[in-house]
Amino acid sequence: EILGCDELENKDSGLQKSNKTDSFCALVYEDCMAKTDCVDDCLSPRLLPWTKRAFILRMQHPSSMLNIGVFDSDTGPLAKHQTIGKVSITLANFKPRTEYLLDYNLYESAKIAEREPKGILKIRMRTEYNSQRKAILSALGSIPKITVNVDNKSDYRIKLIMSYTNQVVIPDLLGIWHSYQTSLE
Repeated sequence: EILGCDELENKDSGLQKSNKTDSFCALVYEDCMAKTDCVDDCLSPRLLPWTKRAFILRMQHPSSMLNIGVFDSDTGPLAKHQTIGKVSITLANFKPRTEYLLDYNLYESAKIAEREPKGILKIRMRTEYNSQRKAILSALGSIPKITVNVDNKSDYRIKLIMSYTNQVVIPDLLGIWHSYQTSLE
């Protein structure tokens, strides 16, 4: 659940001083992409309970990353949403059936060593497994190839930006399992 952001960079410029960032968040997780509602003219937006801010995402592999990006919404025929910042979250680090309130710094890219935060993302998260045994066994296999389908060109561009957020290093779980098994022999 996306609760809001703090200290966002102002991406809207113009003659009006009241014109500020119109922000929304996009989430990409495995084969799913979702967006929150847009909050107009605010550098520390809060998504209210009746807005589109909470999502249930089905897990196929425990090592999958949840990518969240904050964008400035621009309208018009030639408008493109501007990226404010992004974060990638490894869900394998969270205990099941535990609710977390988390703050993450937003960055333009994970590939830049010297980087400054572009704002703070506030989320509430909870992970659940239908079967913890199945989740552990699926972690031993490889991550399945996943395709994300989107409705329009704007969402496709957002999905591309989110897909190239980080260079994710997935541990070789089978290699770890085999080394553990040989150490026991």
